[in-house]
Amino acid sequence: MGTIVHLSDMHFGRVDPALVAALVRTVEEAAPDLVVVSGDLTQRARRSQFRQARQFLSMRSAGA
Repeated sequence: MGTIVHLSDMHFGRVDPALVAALVRTVEEAAPDLVVVSGDLTQRARRSQFRQARQFLSMRSAGA
């Protein structure tokens, strides 16, 4: 049976780096077969917040 991780409402723009690091560790430990991201990616739909979200998601999808 595969493992799925669902991340929802990330709200970049109000991100606590310690929480992001803990989230990354938890997801890596789960070693999921699939990661699904849904909900609000940004807090206020600012370009910088979308850049933060894209950077985070690109880093994760590249296996970094």
